[in-house]
Amino acid sequence: MHISGCNYSGSTTRKKMLMEEDIKLLIQMDHWVSVVPHEKKWRGVIWREVDGEWKSHRSRVHNSPVECYEWAAGIIEVVHEKYKEKQYYE
Repeated sequence: MHISGCNYSGSTTRKKMLMEEDIKLLIQMDHWVSVVPHEKKWRGVIWREVDGEWKSHRSRVHNSPVECYEWAAGIIEVVHEKYKEKQYYE
C-alpha cells in the first residue's frame, strides 16, 4: 500500500494524488483522510466510519498540507497493518 502518500502523476504538474486502489482500500478499512485550510494553517482529519456514519477520529493542525498528509500517513499505516492482520485471521 502506498498511502503515505500519494503518488506523483503528470510530468510537469507534479500533483500528488491518491491512486484508485488506495482510495478503495481506505474505504474498505472504514477510514478517510481530509486536509482543509484552517486560519493560516492546515487541519488534517482522519475520519472513521462507525455504524454507517463518518466521524472525526483524529485531527491535527500543521503549517502545510504536506505535513498533514505525512502525519496522517503514519496513522493510516498502523491502521493498514491491523486491517491486514484482521483479514489474515478471518
